[in-house]
Parts: sequence; C-alpha cells; structure tokens
Amino acid sequence: RCSASLPIESSWMKLRGELIQEEGRMTFPPFEMMAAALVKEGNIWAGYRTNRDAWFPEELREKHAPGAQAGNVYFAGCTASYVEEDIGKASVTLLDAAGVDFTYLGQKENCCGTPMLVSGKWDIFLNNMKRNIASVKACGADTVITSCPACDMMWRHVYPQWAQKQGIDFDIKTRHYSEI
Repeated sequence: RCSASLPIESSWMKLRGELIQEEGRMTFPPFEMMAAALVKEGNIWAGYRTNRDAWFPEELREKHAPGAQAGNVYFAGCTASYVEEDIGKASVTLLDAAGVDFTYLGQKENCCGTPMLVSGKWDIFLNNMKRNIASVKACGADTVITSCPACDMMWRHVYPQWAQKQGIDFDIKTRHYSEI
C-alpha cells in the first residue's frame, strides 16, 4: 500500500496490462512459466489436466460426480487440485456431510486466473474466465463454492466486473465453503 493511502493497485494493474498486452513485453519469468502451463494444462502448477480430479474422494464420485448437474459447483482451484489436495478433500467431505447438493467440474476446471490478471496477461485470463463460466453454466449451477481465497475473490469480485465489460451474462453467486 502507498504510504499516503492512495489507491495505487489499480494503476499498477493498468500499467502491467499496457506493458504486456499493448507493448508486447514479458512479465516476470515465473509468470511466463505459469502462463505456458495454464495454456497447455489449465493450471499454473504444470500438472496434467488428466490429474486435475485425482484428489476427489472415490466414495463421493457417484453422488457428486464431476460435471453432473447441480445448483452448486465446488471450485477447488489449482493449489487444492495439485499441491494441497487435503484442502479439496476436506472441503468436499464437509459439504457432503452438511447435505449440500453440489458437483465438481473435474478436468473442465481451469485456474481462476489470478496470476494472469496480476501479471498483465489479460488475454489468457479472459480466455480462462470464459471457459470457467461456461463450465459452471453447463452444470446448471448458479452458485460457485470455493475454499481458495484467491478463487473466491476472482469469482466474487473480478469475474463479474470483467464479464460486464465483455458483455458476458454472469448470474453466478459465490460462497466460500465457510459460508455454507
């Protein structure tokens, strides 16, 4: 934060976007690697897309099968899908025990796009956002349930703003699993 409490974050975001999108400059190398992984496999950790739902508990697959129709979709995010799988397992186990009717996108889930947005890779972010919105709508869901704070922020605040700018119908509610 700026010591004078000026709102500089939006200016930095705009500048990054101009440097990357309009001038064709590179962002920091780790973001370039994340972007390549995201374009190829749908996540920033370079995990294979075919393994995205490997963490999902076998005993819950029939009831909450990836891609099934439901009013709620659990959005695990990249970290819970590839790095901290216990977060995803615990979240869906709790949702099931609470009697929440939900599905999971499985291999159709992509990164929420936070790293692409903050690094100025807006074209990749936008493509990803569109895919995620379409996948949620294809399940008949009107609510996304998250356990990742970054994914929650994207679905709750950023996706609606960007969808409006792009003329995309966005009528999806977002809830962190602690709010259910």
